Parts: sequence; C-alpha cells; structure tokens
Amino acid sequence: MAGSNFPIPRPKDPLNAEFWDHCRNRRLCFQQCGGCGRHRHVPRYMCPFCGSPEWEWRESAGRGKVFSWTVTWRAMHPAFADQLPYAPVEVSAWTKAR
Repeated sequence: MAGSNFPIPRPKDPLNAEFWDHCRNRRLCFQQCGGCGRHRHVPRYMCPFCGSPEWEWRESAGRGKVFSWTVTWRAMHPAFADQLPYAPVEVSAWTKAR
C-alpha cells in the first residue's frame, strides 16, 4: 500500500530477503525441494523433510486450501489499529505447473 504506515519487512537473511523481493515484484513464491519435491515456508537452506540442500523458487498458483483462520481484535502493531477486526488466514498454497 503506497503511503501507508504499515511496517516494512527488513530481512537479515538472504533467503528471507529473496522471498520479500518476489513479493515486492507481486509474485508469491515458495521454495520447492529438489530432493523430495515438497514445498516449504519459511525459506531454509536444507529441506526439513529429507535434508536435501537442493531447491528452487516456485510461484504460487494463486489458489489453495484454507488450513486455519482466526479473527483478530487487538492490533499487534499500531499501524493496524484502524483495520480491526481482521481475519488472518493460513493457506496451503499450490504452485504453478512446470
């Protein structure tokens, strides 16, 4: 949101910076393991499922399945105070076909 007072992520790790670079370019991307093919977030250097260090960024297909949600009535940052209540949602996202 241009001109908003929302906090801007300031990643200190190169993998997290790369994730936010994709977001800044209006692309939601996740890592896909080159060993077992599973997707992961948050970004990591090794797969937590099979231990492989091989991976690539894959763009989300823009659809998924709602895993969990809640309604938030208390802002965790002052910039969100006038947005209350809001509903954060956890989504199992799918990536685009190769």
